[in-house]
Amino acid sequence: MTKLKIFYTEIHRVKKTYVEEIDLSSATQWTALIEKVRSLIDDDFLLDDLPIEPSENLSDWLFLYQFLYSADYSKEIEDSDSSKNEADCEREWSIQNEAGEIQDF
Repeated sequence: MTKLKIFYTEIHRVKKTYVEEIDLSSATQWTALIEKVRSLIDDDFLLDDLPIEPSENLSDWLFLYQFLYSADYSKEIEDSDSSKNEADCEREWSIQNEAGEIQDF
């Protein structure tokens, strides 16, 4: 008798949103952000074109925030978690034969 394994896999997406309030006039916040990024990157030349004073250009702030980790943000917003909804996921089935070969369906 041939023995097979059937695998059923659910792939769920989780959306998380992190928030940080910024004050475009805050020298303290601007300097702290630059120093945090400086500690995370290898090449300071990426920061050379940024102003020393707080930038009024939103793209400068966004550029810096893209280097941060989620833990560096002060707040996490509860978002929809499709992993709690079994109907809202991608599904895959596959069969593995005795030789360990897998065929997807």
